[in-house]
Amino acid sequence: MGTTALVLGILAIVLAFIPILGFVSYPLAILGIIFGLVGLRRVSKRLATNRGVALAGLIASVIGFVLVIVSTVLYVGAINAGVQGADQALNGVHNVTYKVSTTDGGKVTVSYTQGNIGSGGLIQVPSPWSLDTTVTGASAVLTATGGGNIQDINHAQGLTCEIIDKDTGKTLVTNTVPPSANATVTCSTINFGK
Repeated sequence: MGTTALVLGILAIVLAFIPILGFVSYPLAILGIIFGLVGLRRVSKRLATNRGVALAGLIASVIGFVLVIVSTVLYVGAINAGVQGADQALNGVHNVTYKVSTTDGGKVTVSYTQGNIGSGGLIQVPSPWSLDTTVTGASAVLTATGGGNIQDINHAQGLTCEIIDKDTGKTLVTNTVPPSANATVTCSTINFGK
């Protein structure tokens, strides 16, 4: 009984911090505690002589049981933090400022994410253009397309876009494309709060 308790206690300690497999430590540690107590009782009745082994098995099993409880608390905490982080990323409301500018001050066509996975769009807005809005979810996307000069459709125009976190004032992303006819620039981010 004492040797069985020692083996079960050592196994419970070794397996305690192995993800998923560690849950096997619960029954191993409980059985080790039971066998350790039975072994000590047998020694007290003079039916066995391995008091040291039975005591070591009992202690190892108790340590294994405590370790598996600690590892379970740590795993549940980590999973809970991950779920909360994912929920915040998917449902968090972020205040952003979208900005677009051109190299020649010409007009651009702008589209952007807004609200809860919705989008907004403006046709032929003058440069520079900006909009303060909210985005619900994990990402914000802003796209601007040049070519607003109807008289000269081959007019080369450079574009710059920016997405700024209004709460922190931090520029989340900026992107620039060189002058070309019908240039398009896109800024996208999932970097809220970083």
